[in-house]
Amino acid sequence: MTWVHHRTFRGLLWTQLAAGSWSLLCWDLSRAGQQPSAPSPFNDHYLIQAALLPLLLGLQWIVCCHWIQRLCRKKSIEISTPALRHALGLGMGLSILIPFVLPDWIVWKTRGFDALGQLIPITGPLCLVVLMATGTRIVETQAHLSRYEAASVFCRSLFVASLPIVLLIR
Repeated sequence: MTWVHHRTFRGLLWTQLAAGSWSLLCWDLSRAGQQPSAPSPFNDHYLIQAALLPLLLGLQWIVCCHWIQRLCRKKSIEISTPALRHALGLGMGLSILIPFVLPDWIVWKTRGFDALGQLIPITGPLCLVVLMATGTRIVETQAHLSRYEAASVFCRSLFVASLPIVLLIR
């Protein structure tokens, strides 16, 4: 495996660590017979979510990288693909795992589903804020853009990359 592929692979591993952990939480919720409070088109929403999260988070990561590079190229800025994939994979993975998945899993296991419902309005937005700050910093560092320009590039890229996953998350 070349150095270039190694960095891309490490970025993918970070996204899959978060996706796998989140999938295990969803699988555990499904096994316990829990259903999301929001309406779902699926009978066993959490089981479907557990199955699709690794694919969808990996897709979100690669599409987000693509759009960041595309928007930077419009500004005549080239970013190293392996470096971006590694940094964004690490940033996205940890931004999902630490402020969202781990606290939710701990509360689910220690206090139950009702307590989890009370925590998600905190951990969901916190995850988004951490993800936005991390992604903005990555683009700012990789593309040498101002914080405002980097935030604009990352927000637009994340929006496009998140469209498939938004339909699944409850």
